Amino acid sequence: MRIFTAAFEGEVIPDNNLVNHDELHEETQSEIMAEMPEDADEHFINAVAVEAEALISELDNIKEGESTLQATTDIEESIEKTIESDQGMDVVSSEIVAAALEHFYQRNGFTSSFINKASLESFIDNKNNLEATRFALEELKIFNSKLSNGLNIAQEGLLARAVNTFKLIFTSEKKINEKLQQAISDAETKGTKTGIIKTPGWGRSFSVINKTHLTQSDVISYLDRFCKLTKSTELYKLLDDYISILNEIKSEVSKSGIIAKDECVEKINKLNDKVSSFTKKSYDLMAKHEVKNAKNDPSFNCLDADGVKKVGKLANDILNNKDLDRKAEDILNSCYSAENSILSDAQIRLRGYNASDIKAAYALINRMMPAIDELFTIMYSSNRICFSCVNYIKASTN
Repeated sequence: MRIFTAAFEGEVIPDNNLVNHDELHEETQSEIMAEMPEDADEHFINAVAVEAEALISELDNIKEGESTLQATTDIEESIEKTIESDQGMDVVSSEIVAAALEHFYQRNGFTSSFINKASLESFIDNKNNLEATRFALEELKIFNSKLSNGLNIAQEGLLARAVNTFKLIFTSEKKINEKLQQAISDAETKGTKTGIIKTPGWGRSFSVINKTHLTQSDVISYLDRFCKLTKSTELYKLLDDYISILNEIKSEVSKSGIIAKDECVEKINKLNDKVSSFTKKSYDLMAKHEVKNAKNDPSFNCLDADGVKKVGKLANDILNNKDLDRKAEDILNSCYSAENSILSDAQIRLRGYNASDIKAAYALINRMMPAIDELFTIMYSSNRICFSCVNYIKASTN
């Protein structure tokens, strides 16, 4: 959370940051593949997963930062009202505010002059409490400004990191595909063996609940279910809904000038039902298809010749799903477009990022963060699962 305390002047993200799937493939093959040693495959696949998980963690941090900013902005508005009444805060109010701000400040690495230097006893004397309240308000405005600017940095950097993560994902797809074809060829040439493969580390990729031993039928069934997920109209409809909601938010934000229009704020808030439905469906979809690492390390029966063909084909179908790649490209480009629009509009608002429509827009976008989480989970799980298929075939080969 301390990343949000850096001061920053917001800037619009240039259009040339938009994602192009073909360019990503061309760039990563020339720049990344050439730098990787031949024996680095497993480490690279694991690095992709770590990077994707770090990205999801960063999304969570931004969500928490937005929640903090909402709370401290509400406190700021309450304090302003006490000053407008020419009374300021009383002792009880000041203690409540001090406790709340101490909590938020500590979590964000901010040192409080109000708490550490200004005695709360100042609020006992009606002559001094108005001045002390103004002091508290000024400090809180500085904190909110730093937090808001820090969030802008994090959100801009997040988009750049997302593009880099997708580059890694697309690159790992090519490497895994090469290994997969080689493993299938070796199994066909050398034949397969019988027996048990005892708790290999890659076994967790096949998330079959409550099983400590998996047959080839168990693995094929899981791969078939995951493959259907990556091609399902349900998934693509969900991602299209996300893009549609982003576009609606962007459209309403763009209709205001220096002052947010009440009717636009109302329309943005009315999207809450769509967001709730979208979030629930995303969770339900992932739960239905069990797209998670298993917690145990199961053992396996070796694949027979028919099992190698089926596992190889399903892994190949998962890896070479260009429709999902294109949808990921659409999502990232929509995020860029929405972020550019909101950044631009926030800069012309009288209240900046505290404008009611900007706050409402970011609140909705943050509620939809699970969509990005799920997208990245599916994307990097595809590579992780297929790399485990390579290891499974190799472990079953004479």
